[in-house]
Amino acid sequence: MGANSGDLSKTNINSDSYQFVHSIKEKKQKHQNVAVSFNYNSSILLVNQVLGFRIFSIKSQNLKQLVQIKNPNYNSTIQCFKKSNNFVTGNFMKQIITQSLIAINNNKIISKSIIPIQVNCLILNNAENQIIAGGYQKIVILNIQNGLSVHQEFQIHDNWITNLSISEFDTYLAIDLDENCILIMEQCVKDTQKIWIQK
Repeated sequence: MGANSGDLSKTNINSDSYQFVHSIKEKKQKHQNVAVSFNYNSSILLVNQVLGFRIFSIKSQNLKQLVQIKNPNYNSTIQCFKKSNNFVTGNFMKQIITQSLIAINNNKIISKSIIPIQVNCLILNNAENQIIAGGYQKIVILNIQNGLSVHQEFQIHDNWITNLSISEFDTYLAIDLDENCILIMEQCVKDTQKIWIQK
């Protein structure tokens, strides 16, 4: 089966909790992370690749590739919204882009922003009104409702940020650094605005 053909192999493995039902063969460069994300009702799976991303539909135990979107800029990370049919991607060209799964065949962009970092990872806050992006040394927080305007920017460390996680109610932000170190930040209110401070 070809790496980019969308062909799937099906495997069943005995387990108390889960069983493997599909695998997707994905060509990637050495040391490249492949980001994946489900949509709000788990009917769609997005898979980023070197120059674009692929979208699969999931029904029962059937997985079918719907479309492959080419993009000249390598998407380093991808994340689906859980309260809408939108998704967001980030890349090393310092771009954050939101798109709709409904109009995906037209590759229509809802909003696009150039930010001060190469985007290595990103997450949505629980209200889905902010995008938190991590790259080399910095975190950038964007307000979605204001056209992806920068809400807060701060330097974390002299290394790459490799992963982000946010707690329920957006109280804490965990930041995984590429040097066996995890930082914790806490959200507080200053001058009626919510900002992050390091614990």
